Amino acid sequence: MKLVRKKSITFRVFILLVLALGASALPVSLISLDAYSKYKQTQTEYYGSKLLGAIASVAHIACLDASEKTDDAELESIAKSIENYSNLIAETSDSYRRNSRGKLLLSKDTIMSLCTAKDRNSLINEICSYVALMSEMYSDGFIETHVLTEACADIMPRIYAGYFEMDRILGGWAQSNKNTAELSYVSANLRDDSRDLVNTLKRVSVNSNYSNYSRMFGGLNQFNVSAEELDSLVAALWKDEPLDVSRIKYSLGISERISAEIWSASSQVLGDLLELRMLNIKNDMIMYGSIYCGSVLLCFLVWIFFIWVMSRSFKNTENVLKLSIGGLLSEASEMCEGNSIGCSDEISRIDESLNALLKNFSRTLNDVRALASASDNIEIASDSFSKRQKPHYESMEAAILQLQSNNSTESSRFEALEGRISEFRANVVRVADELIAQSNDVSSKVLQVVAERDYAKSYSDNIRDAQNAVEKLDGIAQNYSDIAERANLLAMNLSMETERAGLKGTGIAALAEEIRALSVRTSVSVLDIEAVKSSIDTLFGAGLDNAEKFIEASEARRMFSEGLRANLKSLAERLVKIVAISEKEKSDSAREDITFALVSLRKNMEGLNSILAEFSQSVKTSISEFARVVGAMSNYK
Repeated sequence: MKLVRKKSITFRVFILLVLALGASALPVSLISLDAYSKYKQTQTEYYGSKLLGAIASVAHIACLDASEKTDDAELESIAKSIENYSNLIAETSDSYRRNSRGKLLLSKDTIMSLCTAKDRNSLINEICSYVALMSEMYSDGFIETHVLTEACADIMPRIYAGYFEMDRILGGWAQSNKNTAELSYVSANLRDDSRDLVNTLKRVSVNSNYSNYSRMFGGLNQFNVSAEELDSLVAALWKDEPLDVSRIKYSLGISERISAEIWSASSQVLGDLLELRMLNIKNDMIMYGSIYCGSVLLCFLVWIFFIWVMSRSFKNTENVLKLSIGGLLSEASEMCEGNSIGCSDEISRIDESLNALLKNFSRTLNDVRALASASDNIEIASDSFSKRQKPHYESMEAAILQLQSNNSTESSRFEALEGRISEFRANVVRVADELIAQSNDVSSKVLQVVAERDYAKSYSDNIRDAQNAVEKLDGIAQNYSDIAERANLLAMNLSMETERAGLKGTGIAALAEEIRALSVRTSVSVLDIEAVKSSIDTLFGAGLDNAEKFIEASEARRMFSEGLRANLKSLAERLVKIVAISEKEKSDSAREDITFALVSLRKNMEGLNSILAEFSQSVKTSISEFARVVGAMSNYK
């Protein structure tokens, strides 16, 4: 049990350690997942910045004059970059992939054909449509908004579209289609967008070591000058002065080129910033991933170490369990052997006691039956005596009645009466002798009843001794119960160790099953012993009660026999006295005594007959009950 408790504590400590490592790895894994999502988002924004830079390059090409030549290789590279970045954004962004029309605009072939044909209007329309799509996706949360993202994807395309619109209006101006209101509206929007661009770019931190910053801010100064000049030229409309269209177109062309340059430089700066940000996030991901992998690896190493320790511990435990099981089995076998020997001795003694009790029961039953036959003989003798003396009683009563009625002639008949009295006296003497003999017989039977009572008491004592011997079965049953409980506890511990040992604990599992089966058989034996003890207690209780009842009945019969003997003796003495008186006096008083004695004798004989009948019935009932108990004991054996 101590070993199992120690291993249980070790297992709990290991579980707590693994949980602690897992708890430390969980926030690291969450941070790593968040960094990965930010990395993917920044990567998408980076591809977007590169795409905007390529579009700005196309816009710069669109601003070239028809007389200027275009480098076909550069143009092809720009068109290929636009197509590649569009595909990359589609792979990393669900929002862009849902807007599938973005992949159909500004394809490589379209850009090449438009730039080669110098179709400036169609090219600018495609650029404005594509940038409008990009601006829409930026506003829908396509990627995280940056200051330069707002400038490159929103303000710069609006300015470029405004320049294109102003160029279109000025083209109609030469054909006397002077749309002053529309020109003023476009000029006002350009002025506002230019101010927004200047204010937005001024919010970007300056890094003097980076050349693209110089390009962006240098172009911004030129753009600011050209925008003010263009605004002052258009302001002539409000002064009703003639508009210098050629001057405005020249300034417009310069502004377009400067804005395209700023757009390209801003996209490059944005791409470089996003690339640097991606690098930082990637480093963070590597750091968090290393921490997470280290935590997982540490958990794995701890787990391997725990398995190694537990395997060694299981080997030691197996040896200890084998020793403890061997000791316990030897102890259990010794205990079972000792209990078996003790139980066998106790059962032998109980069997001997039961045999002795059965012999005593049989002998007592024979004696009781003899007593019953003697009681029947007394009853028969009493009946025959009553029948023999009944005619004498009647004749004597008749003579006495006749004597009393014929008192006047008493003297003449006294001689005849004297003869009858002499005959009666002889009968009385004979009856007295018989009564004395019956009294002596009753005395012998009384002595026999006393002996049977004493024997019944010894039988009761033997039953109590047997009960005390049977009570020792409780101790034997308790020993077997303790063995069963310890064997069951050992089987439970072995089952627990078997589950932890796995395949190595197969033999221990079989041994645990055998011990559990032994525990079950021992428990069944305990129940059988308790059932046998309960049956023996019930039979002994019934035998003890019947023995006590038999003792009480024997005592009552003894007292009755002694009283009967005293009455018979007293009656015989009175008869002898009556005879003596009749011989001595032969007077009226003697006749009265004779009459009284005869009446008393008759009443005593009638009472004696009823008492003897009741005594005989009681003896028969006791004998039948006693025989039933003896038969039950014989059947149990």
